[in-house]
Amino acid sequence: MNDIDNNTASIAASIQQQGSATAEISRNVQEAAARTGEVAGNMGSVSNAMASVTDTTLRVRESSNKVHSDAAQLRAAVQSFLKQLEAA
Repeated sequence: MNDIDNNTASIAASIQQQGSATAEISRNVQEAAARTGEVAGNMGSVSNAMASVTDTTLRVRESSNKVHSDAAQLRAAVQSFLKQLEAA
């Protein structure tokens, strides 16, 4: 009879330990899921920021090309003006 009581107590203790372990696993899974959601949200923010940076970079490039073109036109106009002054 003592053996049965000891076995029953041992089984009960094992079941309680399994329940505690399962609860801990569940908490860890929930925490991981929450953190995964945060990471996904952060990745969305990073993606939006990168799109904005790309757009800004393209606008800066276009502006730089325009300045280069305007500088070339100004240089040509100044050279033409200087030639006219020399000829006069």
